[in-house]
Amino acid sequence: MKRIVSIIKTLIATYIVSVILLCIIAGRMYKFDIVNKLTYILMVVTYIISTFVGGFIIGRVEKKDKYLWGGVLGFSYFLILLIISLVVGDGITEGIGSVVSVMLYCIVGGTIGGMIS
Repeated sequence: MKRIVSIIKTLIATYIVSVILLCIIAGRMYKFDIVNKLTYILMVVTYIISTFVGGFIIGRVEKKDKYLWGGVLGFSYFLILLIISLVVGDGITEGIGSVVSVMLYCIVGGTIGGMIS
């Protein structure tokens, strides 16, 4: 139960980081008229940085198997993103390859954050 609470708290912190980064990106997009290709790259960077921070935090909390818990956090982050996209949006519009790529970015970001913690 303690680990589930740790993961939930860390996911909340991870999403706070995501919101901050997305606000910065939105401001830059508005000011500099950024094109779509760069927007996708910035979104990927947001996923990686957010899950890295989350993996780092969960690694500090768990102290054992840090990389594993970072990966679990990254996958949990991805699942929540996917569920929100399916419920709120028009479903998966980018294709399965893009979905798998985002999943891997999230897992790798969390794993590396856990390893470095």
